[in-house]
Amino acid sequence: MSAAPPGGSPASGHEPPGAHAFAVEIDGVQHALFLHVSGLSSRSDVYEVREGGRNDGTLKFRGPARWGNLVLRGGLASSSELWQWRREVLEGAQEFRRDGAVVLLDAAFAELRRWEFHQGWPVVWEGPELDSNRSQLAIERIEIAHHGLEER
Repeated sequence: MSAAPPGGSPASGHEPPGAHAFAVEIDGVQHALFLHVSGLSSRSDVYEVREGGRNDGTLKFRGPARWGNLVLRGGLASSSELWQWRREVLEGAQEFRRDGAVVLLDAAFAELRRWEFHQGWPVVWEGPELDSNRSQLAIERIEIAHHGLEER
């Protein structure tokens, strides 16, 4: 007998979605599909304070929230929009921050879930590793810093 997966029994229809493909949207326009996404994270700093006369421990208080940079890896996009965005940052454009989203797609490329980021900008862009002696996908990597995520 097999164990039920997290979220329900195999027949319940509440199985976790597969992570098949991811799209990135910038200002509402889909620019590329990615094979790997990381950095969908949030954490809060914790401040510990020793209270006078209390010797059994410290008090913990919430500090500022921190958001992980989004790291997207995938096949080289057919357009150069992401590289152009990075160039805007490098060339000192005044308006380089953009809103966008990472969209989880199912096997049929239907949207399952989205994480919207605010005021993002590319801090790293890496082009594909080119080696004619190896047969591999041309993989592009972009890292986006931002001011926060919302799951929709």
